[in-house]
Amino acid sequence: MMNMFDAMNAVRRRLRQAGSDILHTRRYCQRPFIKITPPVRPGERDNATEITLCCQGERRQVYARQIEGCLVYWDTTEEKRPQE
Repeated sequence: MMNMFDAMNAVRRRLRQAGSDILHTRRYCQRPFIKITPPVRPGERDNATEITLCCQGERRQVYARQIEGCLVYWDTTEEKRPQE
């Protein structure tokens, strides 16, 4: 079994190939949670689970996927916000 440091490095290498960057990392119960920029390659988006969050009347769509034992997620509402 791969340790957590090696798993996160493997995820980082795979995300670079998909055109994503790591924004933030956390750890819950020995499982890393990694927030990323949305993947550019459609293949990385296909296997993701869509999660709709509603908080104080604002809806957000988040996608999550497990890669190398790490939970990787990204938020699509940042893509749709108008540029100021």
